[in-house]
Amino acid sequence: MILEMPHKGKSYALNEGLQHVTTEYVITVDSDTSLQPLAIQAIMNKLVNSSQDVAATAGAIFVQNDRKNFVTKLQQWDYTIGIFGVKLYQGNYNSTLVTQGAFSAYKTKIIKELKGWQDCVGEDIVLTWDLLSNGYKTNFAKDAIAFTEAPETFRDLFRQRKRWARGMIEAFKKVKITSKKLSIKSRLLMSMNLFFPFTDLAILIFIPLGILFLAFNNYLFMGWLTLLVILLGMILCLVIEIKRKNAFKKVNCKLEKRSVLSFVFYALFYAFILAPSCLIGYIKELVNVKKEW
Repeated sequence: MILEMPHKGKSYALNEGLQHVTTEYVITVDSDTSLQPLAIQAIMNKLVNSSQDVAATAGAIFVQNDRKNFVTKLQQWDYTIGIFGVKLYQGNYNSTLVTQGAFSAYKTKIIKELKGWQDCVGEDIVLTWDLLSNGYKTNFAKDAIAFTEAPETFRDLFRQRKRWARGMIEAFKKVKITSKKLSIKSRLLMSMNLFFPFTDLAILIFIPLGILFLAFNNYLFMGWLTLLVILLGMILCLVIEIKRKNAFKKVNCKLEKRSVLSFVFYALFYAFILAPSCLIGYIKELVNVKKEW
């Protein structure tokens, strides 16, 4: 007779493992994540050689199954522009807002002081914000490269992004961003997340309206200024992609050719497609709907 044990969640497993850690540092890696050969050396070099108040370092995660289909090709650009690029910026201020559980390094003593990971959907973002609100810093190792399995269908992608959206709201509910120990830079970056729900809602409203108005030669929502914004966005994407390639070359990581079509689709439509699932995630967490994986 086989007895099924109740699923206690990822945070429970992480905290159980943390109890047995006796080393000064601890690294978390998801089961579907594979590390580039120099990844551990790179992430530890970054953490060990940072200032004493840096408690955690996030690794650079990219999509492993990016050639599977169009959905995974889109996410490869998302992991580059929307995650790698954002972490590059936040890391410059020692305020990386998510030291993701998929691949990050921590100072064991500090994590134990904060009693590890909380039982929630976004346990990694909540822990990171908890570190920042207690006066610690977090940074980013751009050359500590790892690859993860991304959702291969839009349905699974939407479910993932709903969880991520809930995780952000959880962080606001569980961590006080008014803490006096929180640096001004970290507080500012955290506060910017408050605009995400409104941004997603605006995307759903103004993009269809803009296209509709353009169809009738009305430039109320979209005009030459819109084209300028798109151009500047493309330039920013190019800069981030160059930085990614340089990080890969630094550790002799193979560079694969990427789909130009998927980039164009990502730049023009990706945020619009994901906005509904993110909004559902925000709302579910705000009204305390039962959590699901």
